[in-house]
Amino acid sequence: MAAAVARASGAAFACADAGRLPFRAETFDAVVTSFTLLWLRAAEEGLEEARRVLREGGVFVALAEPDYEGAIDYPEGASTREAVAAAIRRWGGDPAAGRKLPALLSRAGLEVFRFGVLNSAWTQERWSAEESKEIELLGRLLSPEEEPALRSASQARAEAIARGERCYFLPLFYAVARKAGADRRAS
Repeated sequence: MAAAVARASGAAFACADAGRLPFRAETFDAVVTSFTLLWLRAAEEGLEEARRVLREGGVFVALAEPDYEGAIDYPEGASTREAVAAAIRRWGGDPAAGRKLPALLSRAGLEVFRFGVLNSAWTQERWSAEESKEIELLGRLLSPEEEPALRSASQARAEAIARGERCYFLPLFYAVARKAGADRRAS
């Protein structure tokens, strides 16, 4: 939160449990998340709270929710897809949250009117720049006994990048939904 405060002086920030937001009902015109639902142990509860604090006609926006189980990770020796999905589950998350967005939002009583996958384009320069950040993140997510496999995958990735063979696509889903009036609430 310190980084957000530093970037937006004068704005108000709160840190709270997504299932118990400290705001009155119908307070906000919009609720925006990014890489959030995959980490919620009870995504439905968090979305119901988001709906509660939205005003009628308010908009919920999930900017990016990944689907690690649907990732394309090539070549095989460079892939960490299965290990990452397993680690997310160990941490209490849902590695396939992105593909579930419409169902989750609908069950929370939000009307989805836009849903899709963000596109991406990669160059060798971008691979090289992103790779060290990705490996560092994976190192924090994976268990110590998985470190040798991570080092091996990191080496295979570097070699694949050098050969121009690296391909990684993580589906990042987005959704935009609206809070309808109480009489139109989804059951």
